[in-house]
Amino acid sequence: MQHIHYEDENARYICIGPINKELNMLCCWVEDPNSEAFKLHLPRIFDYLWIAEDGMKMQGYNGSQSRDTSFAIQAIISTNIAEEYGATLRKAHDYIKDSQVLEDCPGDLNFWYRHISKGAWPFSTTDHGWPISDCTAEGLKAVLLLSTFPSETVGKSLDVKRLYDAVNVIHSLRNTDGGFATYELTRSYQWLESKRLSYMSWDSAHGSYVSSGCSFYPMLQVYWNDAEIIFAMSVVSINFQLINPAETFGDIVIDYPYVECTSAAIQALTLFKKLFPEHRREEIENCIAKAAEFIEKIQASDGSWYGSWGVCFTYGGWFGIKGLVAAEGHIRIALASEKHAIICCPKSLLQVVGEKVTYHVRTRSVYTNLEDNRPHIVNTGWAMLALIDAGQEIMGVFNKNCMTSYAAYRNIFPIWALGEYCCRVLQAP
Repeated sequence: MQHIHYEDENARYICIGPINKELNMLCCWVEDPNSEAFKLHLPRIFDYLWIAEDGMKMQGYNGSQSRDTSFAIQAIISTNIAEEYGATLRKAHDYIKDSQVLEDCPGDLNFWYRHISKGAWPFSTTDHGWPISDCTAEGLKAVLLLSTFPSETVGKSLDVKRLYDAVNVIHSLRNTDGGFATYELTRSYQWLESKRLSYMSWDSAHGSYVSSGCSFYPMLQVYWNDAEIIFAMSVVSINFQLINPAETFGDIVIDYPYVECTSAAIQALTLFKKLFPEHRREEIENCIAKAAEFIEKIQASDGSWYGSWGVCFTYGGWFGIKGLVAAEGHIRIALASEKHAIICCPKSLLQVVGEKVTYHVRTRSVYTNLEDNRPHIVNTGWAMLALIDAGQEIMGVFNKNCMTSYAAYRNIFPIWALGEYCCRVLQAP
């Protein structure tokens, strides 16, 4: 219960998501139905509820305000007519500045299994407060881009110390393989996702170890005997479900590195280095180089990247290409990887009528068209952005099974794609 209360208090009783919010609330009720903790939980249920045309729903998060605002700022700036939307950018700038996390969680972070958060941006709101690598990177990109405009147009720039804090958070989230996960460093192993684990047991009749199931993970037991530690193989057969209990979600037990998070970190650090070339220069350059190597390493043989936070290969491809382009000069193989991805992109564009990918691609891990080959404006935008970033003229979800609806994307990414196309292709020298 100590950990539950710590999580509740530091997320202002929103918690990291709706599932553990409800579980935490029930635990508080079991502990004491009249407790202050339970009473504080109740009003924050409404952060997750909304009424749609077909009835009440519970969101998968308390919103995507911070991330959507960062994307929208970059989309408007890409049009090269941002000065005409100064009032909108000023309001968005204020929100981004207000939503940055200004303090770490209290106490010993290792004891509470928490990462630093001072300087980070969350996915949604400051109250939620959980630091996320790509949201921090996109927030940092947004405020850095806005700092190049007159303050009379977009408002006062973010204090440089808060920029340094954001860079510190991003740098701290790089894994040893160069990749970036979402909330924290990757702390454990993928086999924890397995649905069933079977330890080996000793069969005295046959004089051999046998498995009680399909997997072979021998159990190591430790005994204390006269000040000596003795290790012995277990002779007890144990069969139980592993940590992932979900019927719907895959790849949720540990925080995996993603092409999107890694690319966003590269882009933010590259832009920061351009504006603040002397701040932690060597560390930042090394971080960018390692991250770019990771993106190249996870590229599929057909040139694609599998996107995990959008549907899917167009989303992953845009981030993969954009990350390598931003890291130009850090690795020799970047150009070859970009060209390989460019070959993949036009295949998925299906001539000139638009990107048609369906959410089924997330479950099948294979590029899948929408029914009747209908185009999709958001995926088309991502594909255009990828091709533009790679230098080509235009010639023509969450966790496997849970699709997430981002209502703002249909407004953000078409504008962003058309803005980039207008400024970098039509008006290119």
